[in-house]
Amino acid sequence: MPVQVEKFRKLRGAIRSEFGTNQYFSLKSGIGTTALSRKLCGKDDFKLSEMYEAMRLLNLPTDQMHVYFPKDGVESTEKLFVSPDKAPPNSFKKLHTALESANISRSDLAHILGRSIEYMNGCFEGERAFSILEAYTILEALKIPGTKFPEYFPKGDLPSR
Repeated sequence: MPVQVEKFRKLRGAIRSEFGTNQYFSLKSGIGTTALSRKLCGKDDFKLSEMYEAMRLLNLPTDQMHVYFPKDGVESTEKLFVSPDKAPPNSFKKLHTALESANISRSDLAHILGRSIEYMNGCFEGERAFSILEAYTILEALKIPGTKFPEYFPKGDLPSR
């Protein structure tokens, strides 16, 4: 029988430590209690804006986002340090550069993610946010480690809530 791993273990611990309960964190973060429960169980993806808000509320540095929001909710063995001051300040500049270098167009990216080109344009133009799974899938397609997450998906490039 396979061992079931608790998803988002470090995030759950930080929530308990800082807020006591998921319900109180839910109230402060604006994520409904049911939605938070589904996200912590890995049934739904966290939005990038929710991830950054959680890091802010939990007083955690964004260069540790990959630790609290690992791909599929399960910790990886990667332990690289990413400095947040290296993240470009506007419109996914570093992500665009990496996509261009890899000859991956928005249309190609839409195909990789199983999304429409309109959806991709909305994400890049700030009308909607990539999900955590989409962001990690993009990084994988570019062969970029998840620890580099804040560099390619900086908070300043996210749509406002």
